[in-house]
Amino acid sequence: MNRRVVLVIGGVLLIALAGIVAKVFHVPGSKHGELVILYEVPMVCGEASDIGCGSRSKPVLIELKNLDNVKEAWLNRAGTMIAVVGGSAVTDGRELAASVEPIFQRNDVPAVYVEQKDRREGLLADFRSAGKWYEGADVDQLSMEEAGRIAERVAGDAEKAGLINGKEAAAIKSDVESYFRKALLNIKTCSESDSTGARCQADVYDIFRDRIGK
Repeated sequence: MNRRVVLVIGGVLLIALAGIVAKVFHVPGSKHGELVILYEVPMVCGEASDIGCGSRSKPVLIELKNLDNVKEAWLNRAGTMIAVVGGSAVTDGRELAASVEPIFQRNDVPAVYVEQKDRREGLLADFRSAGKWYEGADVDQLSMEEAGRIAERVAGDAEKAGLINGKEAAAIKSDVESYFRKALLNIKTCSESDSTGARCQADVYDIFRDRIGK
């Protein structure tokens, strides 16, 4: 057989074999050789139910990222999914899951591993898209949005109830938003996030009192 023909056939065979091997060892949910596992989590913001809670999720994402076998940890905008990207040496999804699940347990996060292939593929269709997924400390963007939502609600409700006028509402909204921007970003642990409600209510009351009197 002509050597050139043999080379061509060999090249085609190698390509075909590469495709077969890639199919056999393809890890569901991976892109460009990455291993990505997904968990359903209850991290929806209590004050804005259409976005994730940055202050509640950030400690978990940072702790996940600090694992030796984890490259990235992401929260989707809705706060319902966490995606964990394994390091280059990680090829087994269950092995990766075994290392990340203790972090969920330690932080009292009920996380459910997503098994279904079609669901994983659907969830990963927009993975890493700006404004749809947030990596690690980038969830601070959600906290900033939450602060604005809280401020708008408390000032708006008070104005609608006739307790304050428009000028007072604008000033209180600004104060409350500034307060929550700082408060939410300063939270370092999940337990701290869970226990801030009463303190925040008292502080917001003080903001109203400072603006309109006791």
